[in-house]
Amino acid sequence: MNMSPKYYPIKTLQTDDSALVSVIGYLDMNALTSAELRNMVANLQTFLCDLRSDLHVVIEGIYVDSVYRDSYYDYYSTKHSTYSRYCLRMSFFDAGFKKEIDFADKDNIISNYLGFLVIRPLIKCIGRNVISPNAKCAPKDEIRICKVKVDASCLGIKLKAEGFPHASQDNETMTCAQTTIWTLLEYYGNKYTYYHPTLPTEIESILEPFSYERQLPSKGLTYNQISVALRNLGFGPKIYQTGSTAEEIRHFHQLMACYIESGVPLAVALTDNKEKIGHAIVCIGTKKVDKHEVVKHPVKVGTKTVFSWNDTVADVGFVFNDDNLPCYQDATLANPGKNYINRGLTKWCNVKVSQFIAPLYHKVYMEADTAIALSEQIVGSVIPGGDGLVMRTLLTSSRTFREHITKMVTLPNEHRLALLGIPMPKFVWVTELSTPDEFYQDKVSTLLLLDATGSKMANLSRNIILLLSDGHWYSYDDKSMAIVGKPTMLPKTFEAFPGNIK
Repeated sequence: MNMSPKYYPIKTLQTDDSALVSVIGYLDMNALTSAELRNMVANLQTFLCDLRSDLHVVIEGIYVDSVYRDSYYDYYSTKHSTYSRYCLRMSFFDAGFKKEIDFADKDNIISNYLGFLVIRPLIKCIGRNVISPNAKCAPKDEIRICKVKVDASCLGIKLKAEGFPHASQDNETMTCAQTTIWTLLEYYGNKYTYYHPTLPTEIESILEPFSYERQLPSKGLTYNQISVALRNLGFGPKIYQTGSTAEEIRHFHQLMACYIESGVPLAVALTDNKEKIGHAIVCIGTKKVDKHEVVKHPVKVGTKTVFSWNDTVADVGFVFNDDNLPCYQDATLANPGKNYINRGLTKWCNVKVSQFIAPLYHKVYMEADTAIALSEQIVGSVIPGGDGLVMRTLLTSSRTFREHITKMVTLPNEHRLALLGIPMPKFVWVTELSTPDEFYQDKVSTLLLLDATGSKMANLSRNIILLLSDGHWYSYDDKSMAIVGKPTMLPKTFEAFPGNIK
């Protein structure tokens, strides 16, 4: 069925069932029962009601979505019932959008664009979407997430949607596990040239040698299969499992925070053996953290006590993309099933995050737990002082960190050039130390860079790329066979690394 572009104030679609019934009618779905139609309307309204009520929506029909079309030709086209090949696409615009389209004023369309949603001709109709956090009901400054810019268009105008990719599972070709893999590759494939977005059939092909029965209709994947798929798609995945003691659980949560602070989205397992719940979601960010909360998280490092920023982040909560829910849902690790419980699904009361997979670049050999342990060893035994300081550890690319060095306005040009001349691997682990007052002002007094290709089995000095602390530059001294600090002209404090999520 042909369809010219349609304009709606989003409030109409959020409150008027008949408007959504009309929209669904353009999908040209044959033999749709009234119960199925109500289900689709409910799915769409749940998603749309999570967005601001002052947005504008433009809907275009006969849209070819690469992800759905891949599933269509592999599976839906082979079924007896007829399925449409085409989807609808909703484009969302901010309050300043002019509904009387003027192609001479493209800037109005570009500047107000907030992302898109693909509506599939399936009962599980929420397809591929990339939505700006600015479009959400909750204020955007309450969350910090990994973001990527994805090519998009509306009314023939090329646009960029910025956010984190999301989709619902269709329960036949894509369960939560496949959707998690697809989501991660959609993010990395659009952000880094080394990776590429993947399609359902590619995931299916990768897992074929590891499957002992048919893959379609899908019954889901094990966590080991998710890791295998990520490894075959170019990652060096690392699986972490929670422990049983309070200290093991704290460390597990600390590692989650460390990776998210590094801009590494995680494949997360939610489980409850009693209720037989097993679900895969993606952790993509954190709730905004009040820096003053850090002093509530002291950690012993040898004989010293430091305040852990990663523990603070883990305690406040994370942001998840869940294929059963609208994008950008926040929850704490103490209550990860909160958003299901709020929807009346009380059996999710006791779910927990039992494990996560960190999809690391394949040449990152040093993992977060090793980087934190080595940093604590250096704080505890190499640099003087350290009591009562705030400690933060995260992973970043050397390119990103070099860019940060160029922006360190407290350093004279010659000092910045000296730092830029230090050889670095593709990725480095960054540990910063500062007094609470310095931390509140985004200043640090100690900067440690560790080689992300290093190993805890190597001599400690071989892992250190750079160590500056309280006006001293530390390096290995052959005579004393120890890491020794020498006074430097560099200032005692300088700008903190801003991080990889915003």
